[in-house]
This record gives sequence, C-alpha cells and structure tokens, in this order.
Amino acid sequence: MYQTTLTREFSFHGVGLHCGRDISVVVSPAAENMGIVFARSDVKNSPYVRTTAFNVTSTQLATTISCGDFPISTIEHLLSALYGLGIDNAKISVEGAEIPILDGSSQPIAEMIKDAGITPQRAKRKYLK
Repeated sequence: MYQTTLTREFSFHGVGLHCGRDISVVVSPAAENMGIVFARSDVKNSPYVRTTAFNVTSTQLATTISCGDFPISTIEHLLSALYGLGIDNAKISVEGAEIPILDGSSQPIAEMIKDAGITPQRAKRKYLK
C-alpha cells in the first residue's frame, strides 16, 4: 500500500472549545514521508512538528502538542478524520492555540478532506510493528 496526501489545500475556521476564540486552520498536501505536521501560523518562525507520542504535552481535556514553546490543542478530531480517510502526509497551519471544535465530531473535517481529494504517492506506507 502506498502513502497518500491531499490533492489540494483546504481551510476552515471556527471557535476553539477551550479558548472561545475564532481560529483558522489550513490543511495542505505534504511530501512523501513527512507525516502529519503542525505549525502555529500566528507565531513567527514556528517550526512544523510531527504528530508523535513524543510531542504530546498534555491529554487533560484534549490532546495537546507543542510547536516549540507554543501549544496546539484539541487536535484529535482533525487527526481522526485524516487517519480514517488514510491520509499519511499533511501540513497543518493553525492561527491559534487549538483546532476549532466545529460540530464536535470529525464529520465536517472528513467531508472537507473528501472534497479536497486524496492523492496516492509513490512511497510505500510505513507500518509500526
């Protein structure tokens, strides 16, 4: 089985569940073997950080990762939509400290992924054994 990414970029915005602020998110295609990476677009020179267990900084009320010294929380609905649709590589830029909650499920994000399209890549998918 081969890796996949998005055919085209998509974006969404909404209110953060915990901060109550309007937040924008851009999800873009990514190169093979990049994985799912996050960056804070509201922070100058924010690095892209891979979503691994080593980058999780909190699981209290939401899953939080850190991009340098800056957190991004409530990532689980976005990640579950990407995983459920088999996306291996994507770049996610977040203009704020959390992913908007939307309707509280992964469905709206899954629909946006389907609309953006899924593109197969040439690299074989890697599996954790």
